[in-house]
Amino acid sequence: LGSHADPLPSDDLIYRKPYPHPREFWRKHMDGYKPAVLKGAQHGWPAMNWTREELRKRFGWVDTKLEPKVEARGNNSAYEELDRVAPSHRLNISEYLRLEE
Repeated sequence: LGSHADPLPSDDLIYRKPYPHPREFWRKHMDGYKPAVLKGAQHGWPAMNWTREELRKRFGWVDTKLEPKVEARGNNSAYEELDRVAPSHRLNISEYLRLEE
């Protein structure tokens, strides 16, 4: 059987502001199939201060696909709670926020 590839060096995969130009980022990470970490990208976003009600008002209609948190190998145990909460494995944001209350 095969094995995992050696990890990529991460020095050039972690970014802090100012971020690279979108074309440069696309060429390196999207075209190059390389991961990236954008540190601090959320700072200054108005959404960081939204309440649940604001999130519901703005995006409550958005449907989401749910996947189990833990990967189950060889059995369906990771899906048991998910099947109970959302048998179709889909919820919209409003439904999810009601579950979390």
